[in-house]
Amino acid sequence: MHELLQVLLSPAVCGKPPLNTKVGSRIVGGQAAAAGAWPWQVRLDINGALCGGSLINSQWILSAAHCSTNLPSTLQEVSVPIVNNTQCNSSYGIITSNMICAGLSQGGKDSCQVSPDTFKL
Repeated sequence: MHELLQVLLSPAVCGKPPLNTKVGSRIVGGQAAAAGAWPWQVRLDINGALCGGSLINSQWILSAAHCSTNLPSTLQEVSVPIVNNTQCNSSYGIITSNMICAGLSQGGKDSCQVSPDTFKL
């Protein structure tokens, strides 16, 4: 017996979850980076949105192709220790061999902190 699951998607929002882009600083427990501290990091201003990238040679920038608004104008930085995957999996259970886990078990420092209402799916 086959069951049919029909999902109706609006073409206007298909593949585009509604996001609250007012995330402010995503660095927790860090500080502003000194000018030139990360010379391979690039900030692109495209129609009012800020996009990050990395220089991969003298002529090319690699970007994850997502941009945000309302981000700090100064690059932020934080140091967090790498955690072995076994230890990380005991807490999260989703870390594979091609992933890296980093952070402090007590929290207080993070490089990708977002508020709970950042992603409204």
